[in-house]
Amino acid sequence: MANPLSTLGIIHTLVSVPPIVFGVWAFVRDGRVDPGTRLGKAYVVSVVASVVTSFGLSSTGGFNPGHALGLLTLLLMAVGAAAPSVGLLGRATEYARTLTYSASFMLLLVPGINETLTRLPAGKPLADSPRSPVVQAALAVLLGLFLCGAAYQVLRLRGRGYDHGGGLPHR
Repeated sequence: MANPLSTLGIIHTLVSVPPIVFGVWAFVRDGRVDPGTRLGKAYVVSVVASVVTSFGLSSTGGFNPGHALGLLTLLLMAVGAAAPSVGLLGRATEYARTLTYSASFMLLLVPGINETLTRLPAGKPLADSPRSPVVQAALAVLLGLFLCGAAYQVLRLRGRGYDHGGGLPHR
């Protein structure tokens, strides 16, 4: 294997799997990551653990794009968590909350796609760098899936009546 994982790399990899599982489970079950549910809370805690463990890793010897994506992921979740209590977004609150958590999930996958494609299969990885066409194509597919998922979430929220202030559905 050209780039063996360090002990922290192995721990980070193991810690980074649960948020993917929790995120997919939440999207399948609820159509979104809802931090008000137990599943959503598990997602948030596991994402924080994944991002925190990433800070000890760097192939470049310092702050890298993966760290920046981790910080952006945490920022998106903070914005989503604060949106209902800030009150500035009015009828857009629930949309902002839903889409920021979905974007956090997408950003969580970016380094994972890069690392997976540049490390596997062992001995002859599919890609040699983040700029490799296979990595770029995988990231383009991820972006397309995010945009389709975000459109679905907006339509779903609109169908539930999240079209007025306060973020509560019409009944």
